[in-house]
Amino acid sequence: MKKVFLLLLFSFMFTLSNQVYAIQHPSDSLIRVLNTATSDSIKYDTYIKLFFQNEFADSSMVVKYLKAYKSFAEKKNNKKELANVFRLYGFYYDDNGLYTEAIKSYETSINYSKKAGDKKGVATSTGNLGLIYGAQGDYDAALLQHVAALKMDEELKNEVGQAKHLGNIGMSYYYKGEFPKAIHYYLRALQKAESLGDKTGVARHTANIGGVYFELREYEKAKEFYLKALKIEEELGNKREISRHLGNIGMVYNMLQDVDKSLEYSFKSYDMIKESGDKYYIAYALNNIATSYRLAEDIQKSLLYDQQALKIREEIGDQKGIAESNANVGTDYTDLKMYKEAEKHLLLAADVSLSNGYLDMNSEVEQALSVLYQKMKDVPNELLHYKKFIQIRDSIYNVESAKKTLQLQMQYDFDKKTTADSLQMAVDKQLAAAELKQEKIQRYALFAGLILVLFFTFVLFNRFRIIRKQKTIIEQQKEIVEKQKELVEEKQREIIDSIHYAKRIQRSLLPTEKYIDRVMNKLKKKV
Repeated sequence: MKKVFLLLLFSFMFTLSNQVYAIQHPSDSLIRVLNTATSDSIKYDTYIKLFFQNEFADSSMVVKYLKAYKSFAEKKNNKKELANVFRLYGFYYDDNGLYTEAIKSYETSINYSKKAGDKKGVATSTGNLGLIYGAQGDYDAALLQHVAALKMDEELKNEVGQAKHLGNIGMSYYYKGEFPKAIHYYLRALQKAESLGDKTGVARHTANIGGVYFELREYEKAKEFYLKALKIEEELGNKREISRHLGNIGMVYNMLQDVDKSLEYSFKSYDMIKESGDKYYIAYALNNIATSYRLAEDIQKSLLYDQQALKIREEIGDQKGIAESNANVGTDYTDLKMYKEAEKHLLLAADVSLSNGYLDMNSEVEQALSVLYQKMKDVPNELLHYKKFIQIRDSIYNVESAKKTLQLQMQYDFDKKTTADSLQMAVDKQLAAAELKQEKIQRYALFAGLILVLFFTFVLFNRFRIIRKQKTIIEQQKEIVEKQKELVEEKQREIIDSIHYAKRIQRSLLPTEKYIDRVMNKLKKKV
């Protein structure tokens, strides 16, 4: 069972209408403000502050204040505040791992925001829906929501919302294992947060980049970013975030096999958060301590802290935490060869994770059950759970297209234009990707063709040069032959002229035939 819970600091939730409600007063003071408030706006703000004051401390009080807030908003028929109420209900259900209820709450919030004409509210709850789909392991659906929310806030020029959406798009790519894209969006979110002077956002995105390096097993680099984030939060005095970063650093040392440092930072994380009474994060700090003891091969202490984390999670009704802690306790019992106890906790973890749609966790639990039954030499159950592990693992990223279409209908029906723009953007991205791929193919073909043309040009040029050289040689040889011919002809003329000249000389020295005939005739007559 994979026990490492990496405390990555992504935007778990968006604040209402992008306002941050600083919690500076105890609940009693807020209740006095609520009872003496003379304006509706003060009452609305006070209900919201009471929610955040008790969000991770007392779930019963959270429900009480939400009901009162909802009743007051309904009485005033204030649709914008009703959108806020259901957004808070979404927070509450998400905190407790009740994702189906959280989705319904956010959808209701979106409907009220539409009726109120609150486009920022629509964008906020759309982003929150993306976080829920991500928590369920449906990262493709999560991306659709975050990209749509980003587009809405870009149109509204809401840079605070844009920074959060960019961070959450990065987180979706992170969980899909597409780390270059995750880094790209984290850096954009970081840049946006820096330009806004949002130090908390800077710390969050810095830690997220550290999380990518953690997954890439570049632990020293991960530690560097976690320490940067820690320094910012220490300057801000945010104990919850300081605890998270300390826990992250503890996990880095865990992976570096440094038991002492791992325990040191895990306990620092626990000591920092336990003072706040924030049970949600206290449980995660205890989980990290258990992981450190597992590294030290002290399974008894690992079991002790896993059991403490499980108890707290059961108290606050954190369903995902309950599934995780039961899986961890079951793994501890497996290592201690207490197989019946291990089986009980692992089966419970499988049931909770399956019923709530925690696919990643369900996959790991089925794998842990397979290992357990292997050690128990229960071959049928070993094969059964191993098969389930493989099936769930393979289906994590295969989301049914019909389901995605339904989700889009629920989230993008703000108005026809918004729907068209959102869907067109998704189509455009696919077309752009296809066009980019086609362009790459054409570019490669062009390069290949160009190389062939250059090759043949070189061959032809080389051939032309050889032919030209040969032609030059032939012309030179022809010229030589012509000269030789002229020389021969000239010599021949000279010889012929000499012959003719000799003949003329001979003719001038010797008597002619007529002369001889005449002399001979004279001689004959004398005789």
